[in-house]
Order: sequence, then structure tokens, then C-alpha cells
Amino acid sequence: MVQESQFFEWEEVHGSFYGTPKQRLIERLREGKDTILDIDTRGALSIKREFPDACLIFLMPPSLTALEERLRVRRTEGEGSLRRRLEDARREIAEKDKFDYVIINDDLDKAYEELRQIVQREKIAHDKARGHS
Repeated sequence: MVQESQFFEWEEVHGSFYGTPKQRLIERLREGKDTILDIDTRGALSIKREFPDACLIFLMPPSLTALEERLRVRRTEGEGSLRRRLEDARREIAEKDKFDYVIINDDLDKAYEELRQIVQREKIAHDKARGHS
């Protein structure tokens, strides 16, 4: 799919490859559907270049220490993979100011409510800009 340019963006993240397929995203946008993408910072910034009115929301751990503790409790990866994820997190956190909003994910319910309010506010603003009430 990469060789056939079937992605809007794709990246290697934590040693695995991820991407946003063009066809499905184009279909959703043509249908007028709002779409939420769960992607890394490089992918998000690529999408923003392609769609300047996209709203970027950075979900941030309360600290790198808290992130490391969460990852260790999960026990889903080895030490090398864990170190790579923490280094990636440092790099991504350094880019948070390029996003429209930052939500600190310290309390899941609170973070969800912040996300819900942002999406609602952005949808209203977007609809007004398109002449919908």
C-alpha cells in the first residue's frame, strides 16, 4: 500500500508500521462525516498539512515517569521496546505545541470529558464556517 501511495500518511512507530488509508478517509469526508484518527505526532502533522482545518489534539501522559509505570504494569513489551516507546514519547511531547489542544491524561474520565467538549466545540465552529446552523 505504501508503494502504491494508498496512505495519506504512514510512519514507523515503536518498531511497527502504521498508516491512514486514503480511500476510507476520502469516503468519510465526502459523506460529511467527522473522523477521529488515533495517530502519532508525525502522522498528525502530515494530516494537518493535507487538511489545514483539521483539529489536532495531543493526549499527553501526566509525566514520563507515570507513562513508564503504566507501560511496566501492562507487561506487554520487553525492556528494549519499552525504552524505545519512552524515547518516542519524549520526541512526541516536544511537538505538543504544534497541536491545537493538549489534554493531560491523568484521570480517564476527566480526559474523556475534555476530549468530548473539544470535539463538540470544533464541530459547532466547523458547521458555522460551512454555513450550517
